[in-house]
Amino acid sequence: MRAKEFVAEQVVTEKNVPTNPSKWSYYKNQAKKKFDVYPSAYANAWAAKKYKAAGGKWKTESIQHEAEQSPYAIGMAKAMKMYKDKPPLAKKTIKKAHEIAKAVMKDDVNEEDLSNCKYGKYYCTTDKKYKCRQGPKQSRS
Repeated sequence: MRAKEFVAEQVVTEKNVPTNPSKWSYYKNQAKKKFDVYPSAYANAWAAKKYKAAGGKWKTESIQHEAEQSPYAIGMAKAMKMYKDKPPLAKKTIKKAHEIAKAVMKDDVNEEDLSNCKYGKYYCTTDKKYKCRQGPKQSRS
């Protein structure tokens, strides 16, 4: 499996959801009035206790979404899977993860054809890849 194909895998996260949202909302608002700091562990625990005492229940929902991760997260996940390693990680796993991350970033740079950039290219720190400038470089003065 290539590094780019690893990105397209589905990620499943589970979330606890109240079966009676209006009742949960009521006790959450009561907690906001009662406690100075909200959200806090104490306030949420109090609201959950009152909600459960009033007959409220919880259900688990699965949410599937595409994995949009940084190259290092992708590399770490793939290396952990390759070596069947769990935290604390062995040094060889970390080295392999960095190699995979560099390969993914290299694929990102090659993905766009940066040679035809009319106004030059720049490194976008948010997306962690090179992009073409949309217009001429502006001065900051």
